[in-house]
Amino acid sequence: MTTALWQWQKLSVLLLQEESSQQNTPEPSDAIQPQVSKLKTALDLVLSSFAPASHEERYRQSEQLEDLILAGAKLGYLLLSHPCRWSFDWHTDDHEMILLPGLLKVGNASGEMLDLPRRVGPRGL
Repeated sequence: MTTALWQWQKLSVLLLQEESSQQNTPEPSDAIQPQVSKLKTALDLVLSSFAPASHEERYRQSEQLEDLILAGAKLGYLLLSHPCRWSFDWHTDDHEMILLPGLLKVGNASGEMLDLPRRVGPRGL
């Protein structure tokens, strides 16, 4: 079953590309903008309590939040389009808080699972 899902992932990446001759990593299209706006509005509501009171500072925070959401979408597209399989490592040894998960390579370019995942990115505590 996992091989079928991996093949589906590869086909999905081809469908995300605007032109079939394109060899670049697909980028999020403008079609995700409504989802980005909806998520930004929801997060703004929660984060507004922690934002500075000035209108200019709140606007800047909102714009930076949108940039952060778009960066997350780009990372998702990048990982989806990569031929290897990836996973995020959220586990801790103690009761630490993880701000940025580690990135683990869990499968090779043929879709076969690795015996031991290989850490590619550090975990940020």
